[in-house]
Amino acid sequence: MTSQLWDEHAAHGYDESTAAMPTGAAVDFLAPLAPNGRALEFAIGTGRVAVPLSDRGIEAPFTADSRAHISIWQKPETP
Repeated sequence: MTSQLWDEHAAHGYDESTAAMPTGAAVDFLAPLAPNGRALEFAIGTGRVAVPLSDRGIEAPFTADSRAHISIWQKPETP
């Protein structure tokens, strides 16, 4: 079951409102806590923490209740 609260509009608003939040320090803190190369993230949202962890080679399985959120970070960036 997916959330009806987090539709496309709400997910994009969330993504925009959290875009300026510093994630580097959080990722720097969390990465060493995954010595086996895996970290589970609950309520992944738009992936602002899980995607950078993945970029560092940490597998990050996740839970999510919003297809709209997931669709934001699954879209390839356009130049």
